[in-house]
Amino acid sequence: IPHRIKLKEIIEEYAKKSCKLMLEDLKGSEGRVSFTTDLWSDIILHSFMAVTAHY
Repeated sequence: IPHRIKLKEIIEEYAKKSCKLMLEDLKGSEGRVSFTTDLWSDIILHSFMAVTAHY
């Protein structure tokens, strides 16, 4: 199991790669792209955000 700092780096790198791939996919789509968002917090006030793209 990697150290917590290394694990954070791995997760951040994965997120960057995933975001880059999604942007490339959206740029190649034909027509319009619509976005839906949602914000919420859990019982101990951790905040969350979801973004969904429809294309």
